[in-house]
Amino acid sequence: MARLDLPEILSHSFHLERTIRLKTAQLARLSAMRARAAKTVASKKLPGLLAQIARHEEEVAGALGQQLSLAWEIQAAIEAMAPGREKECLLLRYVMLKTWEEVAEAMHYDPRSVYRVHRKGLQALERQGGE
Repeated sequence: MARLDLPEILSHSFHLERTIRLKTAQLARLSAMRARAAKTVASKKLPGLLAQIARHEEEVAGALGQQLSLAWEIQAAIEAMAPGREKECLLLRYVMLKTWEEVAEAMHYDPRSVYRVHRKGLQALERQGGE
């Protein structure tokens, strides 16, 4: 598995989920726009318009694919960790996208303990990535 740039990737994990949702919605809108244009626009400009929409769809689909790939890479790296509270903490935070308070509640820990477990989990993930 490729070595993850953990601090950067994990700090963007919440934004990653949002970006995936936005790109998916954008792709659906472009597809609907292309279908509508093909049915309603009757002009010499139609082939150019449809080609432009198709290019945008390809760009958005490519960006979506990259975002999904990154999300799967994060999940795979965490899933490959040895079972334990560190793995549970990272799964809750970066795969399930729970807030720190929700992670603490799910693990029955106080927030300070969650931060400690989280730090140990990141260190274990860093060691794992270097192997």
